[in-house]
Amino acid sequence: MTKQRILYALALAGCVLFFLFYEGYLSHLVLTVVLLLPVISLLAALPSCFLVRVRLLDSGRRFAAREETFQATVLIENRSLLPCPEVAMRLTCENLLGKGKEGEIFTSRTEQLCAAVPSRDSVRVSWGITGKWCGKAAVSLSRIRVLDVMGLFRLPVWGQKGELTRQEVCIMPQIREIPLAMEPEEMIPDASDRYSPYKPGNDPSQVFQIREYRPGDDLRRIHWKLSQRLGEKMVREFSLPIDHCLYFLLEAGPDSTASQLDSMMAAFASLSSALAENGYLHWAGWRERGITHWEEIDDLSDVSAVLSRLLGMEWEPQRPALDEAVSDAPFPAGTHLIYCTSGVGGEGFFERLEAVRQEKACRQITVLAAGDPESYSPEPDFCTVFPLEENAEMEGLVL
Repeated sequence: MTKQRILYALALAGCVLFFLFYEGYLSHLVLTVVLLLPVISLLAALPSCFLVRVRLLDSGRRFAAREETFQATVLIENRSLLPCPEVAMRLTCENLLGKGKEGEIFTSRTEQLCAAVPSRDSVRVSWGITGKWCGKAAVSLSRIRVLDVMGLFRLPVWGQKGELTRQEVCIMPQIREIPLAMEPEEMIPDASDRYSPYKPGNDPSQVFQIREYRPGDDLRRIHWKLSQRLGEKMVREFSLPIDHCLYFLLEAGPDSTASQLDSMMAAFASLSSALAENGYLHWAGWRERGITHWEEIDDLSDVSAVLSRLLGMEWEPQRPALDEAVSDAPFPAGTHLIYCTSGVGGEGFFERLEAVRQEKACRQITVLAAGDPESYSPEPDFCTVFPLEENAEMEGLVL
């Protein structure tokens, strides 16, 4: 637009000089035409301001893989009888993962799109977007303007209310196959409310079955009333808890980088998917809009639903989710807390974990740490720290 305005200014200056130094009908005509051209061009563009509609087309895609290119398509409709010389708009893509009040970990990408639209017709314009890191990619339209024929004016488009100008696509982390190493079921706390339908255990709060007495059975388990009724000794077998009380708490630490957040999300997605595939119930917690949410994960559909929200997790100063876990986390006694974070370290980090362990009577605390290993060295005795690097196998992790 600047170029067109400079050219018009030069043309107008030439016409003025021609008018000053040539006293004739032609100089008056030329100056009048040059002065009227912007007015005519503006009037011709005005209908398009009210009769052009611009919206993002819903591709139906809600998920994309890292390094996969997906298309953001814009539909421009011209309902006017006059052709629209040019519609210009700004298409912005930003990653919401790690975005916070005090800064953005991911910078947004902006593309300027332009297209001419014939009368009573529509045009589609596409932009290929590739996500280098996982996260929630928010694609939005802004600064939609109509240009006149001469390119001197940018006019806003009116009546855009109700048109779709924003979409979100979850760029999924890399999910790898991780061999699960689970604690023996005999080590699971009795507070579990899920029991094995196949094997007996030692939880007296739930009876697995009643069977005939066998030599060596504990006499305290004999069902005396039933034995007296049947005329033979019958024994209660107690149930075996199968809920490992696994709670993931995810939080972006201070000074996190894009690669650290990506590693953190990939580790959680891989572990959660492996647990869900093998039928292990677990929980995931994270901060969202100032509130800590806890969601139960029982199958792969739950993993996808939780990830779609986690990938928009904002960065917050300090560690509010960890602080809140001391008093408000729904951990039963004997919980194994897996704290997934980035930028591990800082003053009082391990002291806060110790407070959670004591207050909630956690049987085990594991930290999945995406960051410089020197920042959390040495690790205390009450927890285990696993550094998260790209394609890390997390050997020795027992859930």
